Amino acid sequence: MASLDMDGPFPLEVDEVTRIVSGSGPGNFALGKMDKQKRFVVRFVGRDDKNVRDALLSAAKKADPTPGLIGRILGKDEGADAFKFSYAQDAQAAYGKQCRTYHQFNSKGQLENKSHPKPPNGAPGKCPVCGETQ
Repeated sequence: MASLDMDGPFPLEVDEVTRIVSGSGPGNFALGKMDKQKRFVVRFVGRDDKNVRDALLSAAKKADPTPGLIGRILGKDEGADAFKFSYAQDAQAAYGKQCRTYHQFNSKGQLENKSHPKPPNGAPGKCPVCGETQ
């Protein structure tokens, strides 16, 4: 799988996020799963315009690494178990990187992101990949 130009993957656990993501500030992240070949498979791309660490802590708190017996028997996907991240210079830079990552990994609609990334609040936005304006 292509590089995200992000650090990781790391386990999506509160302790790991706290240990690995030490600084605050805008940034991008990808949530996904480690497959049987130990490759990171991207499922969701996101950003936080103020503090990427807080966004990842929130995601880690929601992650449930154990889907339960019924879920495992039925082959249900138990959600993300790993993350990658990078800091951005500012919210606009984070938006641009999120757009590029979204297009890179959503060519077949495989991301859980339901719609194209939105620009930072109050900022005009034009996707650097497809030119979509919001």
